Amino acid sequence: MNITMNRRLRNESRKWIKDYQHQKKILCLKTDNADKITGVHLYFTELGNMKDVFFEMLIDGEYPFSPPKVFYVPEHRKWKISILKIYRLSYHGRKEMESISEYVGCLCCHSLICKDNWAPIKNMMDVADEIEIIMLLRQRIVDRILCRIMFNKLGLPIDLMRNILTYI
Repeated sequence: MNITMNRRLRNESRKWIKDYQHQKKILCLKTDNADKITGVHLYFTELGNMKDVFFEMLIDGEYPFSPPKVFYVPEHRKWKISILKIYRLSYHGRKEMESISEYVGCLCCHSLICKDNWAPIKNMMDVADEIEIIMLLRQRIVDRILCRIMFNKLGLPIDLMRNILTYI
């Protein structure tokens, strides 16, 4: 990583402490032995109904002109899973998305980590905020699907289900 990118990320990191100091997320720089920045760690103490959620954002030599590569790290570094899997929705997930949002379609195509949507004015805080929104949206979709399954299994009134879904 060149000096300009290193300086840009260090400048960005100064804002993280101020902006996220009292929130449930932590951003910190990932450096190698020579103190060169290789990426960013994103940690959520709480994210919806999940606790201790960890992401790693790897930065290539083109940053800030290309987006970081984001990985979800379950159980703190046992294995990396691409975040693009988090943006994919099942058939039922897409149906729920249609019922709760006009933001329908491929979430990947609307994401900042897609090169077509990235711009040098964007930064790691924007990516962290987007990850949080997408993860909470996915949890909402899962809750709605589980609610529908529960109501179908128990044979409860449809009106009751509709009222509950308006709050989920």
